[in-house]
Amino acid sequence: MNAFPTDAHLHITVEPRLTRHLSQTIQTVELLELNAEGLYEYLAQAAEANPMMLVQRTPLPELPLHARCEGFDVGDLGMHDEQELGAYLRRQLAFLKLRKEKARIAAYLVESLDENGFFREDCASAARELGVSEAAVKDALETVQSLEPAGIGARSLQECLLLQLRRLPQRNALAERIVGMHWELFLRRPRAGMLAGFLDVPQEKAEQALALIADLNPRPANGFSHDDPQYVIPDAYLINGEDGLHVQLVDSCTLTIDESYPSLFADTDDAQVRQFLSQCAYQAGRLQSRLFYRNALLQKILLVAAQQQAAYFVGGEKKPLRQKDVAALLGVNVSTISRAIQGKYISVDGRCIRVRELFSRPSAGNRARSTHSIQQQILALIEAEDPQRPLSDQKIHEQLAQSGVAVSRRLIAKYRALAQIPPAYARKITRESTGRNVVSAGGEKE
Repeated sequence: MNAFPTDAHLHITVEPRLTRHLSQTIQTVELLELNAEGLYEYLAQAAEANPMMLVQRTPLPELPLHARCEGFDVGDLGMHDEQELGAYLRRQLAFLKLRKEKARIAAYLVESLDENGFFREDCASAARELGVSEAAVKDALETVQSLEPAGIGARSLQECLLLQLRRLPQRNALAERIVGMHWELFLRRPRAGMLAGFLDVPQEKAEQALALIADLNPRPANGFSHDDPQYVIPDAYLINGEDGLHVQLVDSCTLTIDESYPSLFADTDDAQVRQFLSQCAYQAGRLQSRLFYRNALLQKILLVAAQQQAAYFVGGEKKPLRQKDVAALLGVNVSTISRAIQGKYISVDGRCIRVRELFSRPSAGNRARSTHSIQQQILALIEAEDPQRPLSDQKIHEQLAQSGVAVSRRLIAKYRALAQIPPAYARKITRESTGRNVVSAGGEKE
């Protein structure tokens, strides 16, 4: 395969025939969600109930997974490794028999968990990407958080510990109170005697509560495998031809209508048999049509993404590409795009890349880099602060604003907690008692 052009521009024309039938895409949603392997299983099941359908399977290739494909989803391939977190969670979700929409959201949340099992994305952003309400995302997140291991799907360390405490056979009200209501105090690692005096409880109970909290797992995904499997079945190939990029879908199977239908229909005078044959032929033809539009739409989605990310395929940076922009270009709902790319992979020069990796969040393509930069600025301000007059989160907010960095006090507190840096009043106490630098003592710079 030739090298991909790094200056490829986004050019795509929606054929009138496809545009006229975009109103029918709502009927292809179920097919859109299926990957190459799942599509065969779906059609084979349909053929079992319809004698007019003939489904022939095509051998599927297995290709190496691209090393940059993060968050690989083993469950999409039908593997059953008990040590793989995603597959383990999906099996639990399947057992719950959720409504289809809620199951789709929950699957997205599971796919979005980080290496520690935390859900770091904002619920509002996830709602926009999925084309659902924020309330629906929060409802599905509660379901994910109810799964094993306890603490999975938490949005913060505090929530992770609370989820585990609330799952204990014998709940400890004091431990829940410490984590839920006195988190900042807990981060200072107080002695049991000091904590007992502050909370007006016996020291023995404070010791028991602290010991219980210490036994909790701050990384619920620990113990599960995060290794990517070596091979994956692609859903499409990206081909770089002389006239530009092309996307060729993988044909996992072919669906045809039995050619003997006319003779079968002519050979019987039974009205019920004729009605049955006609209905079967109609349903087979309709499924063929839905399959055609599913493939046409998926092919166009992949082509848009491939053209935009041509440089990325040869080691360059990803460009911003929002699902909502692709949806607007093709005249479909953003949730249709989300369903179409979920769990799918595209083969590029003999390697497979997860399609979702080609899209960026609504904010920008360099969101992770921006977050890292803000965290570094916060750490630098704290490191340079007057030890006798530590900066409050509000003061940090104001100083960042003067530098043209807009970040809320809530996010500052979040980044500070992630770096294990206590609030201003606690930093002053820590420096006075230990003489150590808070940043180096509380957390390492990234």
